[in-house]
Amino acid sequence: MNKYELTTFDILSNHTILFLGIILIAIAFIAVSLKINNNRLKVARKAAEEANRAKSEFLSRISHDMRTPLVSVMGLADIGIDDKRDIKDVEYFKQIKKSSNYLLGILNDILNMQKIESEQIELNTETCKLSEIFFQVLALTKPNADDKGIDLQITKGKKNLQDYYKVDVMRLNQISINILSNAIKCTKGGGKIVWSNRIVE
Repeated sequence: MNKYELTTFDILSNHTILFLGIILIAIAFIAVSLKINNNRLKVARKAAEEANRAKSEFLSRISHDMRTPLVSVMGLADIGIDDKRDIKDVEYFKQIKKSSNYLLGILNDILNMQKIESEQIELNTETCKLSEIFFQVLALTKPNADDKGIDLQITKGKKNLQDYYKVDVMRLNQISINILSNAIKCTKGGGKIVWSNRIVE
């Protein structure tokens, strides 16, 4: 009887030891896996930080190179406007100045990566006449339409377009230019685009 009990005890002990051994091996495997994953996460995080730093350094480096010629163009446009030699030429210079201001606004947005990545771009509203914005957009996109032989028009006679509204001029320019540019791309040569604007109060 004692011999039987001893044998059973031995068997149970062996099973217990085996079970505990399996648990210890599993724990060791999990610990090693966690360590490997943590190391991979550290490497990935370091790579992401280095990529962000490289991106910021790149934008910082090209900032001056991009701004300088753009500001120079704006300065030359001002000189052309001040000369007032020909009314038509003055209008061209004014258009160059407006286009340069628009590009400078986009450049400022691109360079301000913190606000873009955190989706915290603020609207810069000002009071202006919508008709001036829309006809400026028309002037910017018309050359592309002319190249395809497309007749690009904007509806006139809308009384509320002559009123003043508080808007973010650059954002409105961006949206309007994108709309017309896509319309020009999707319109066959020789076609016609009528840009109709309606203000919803």
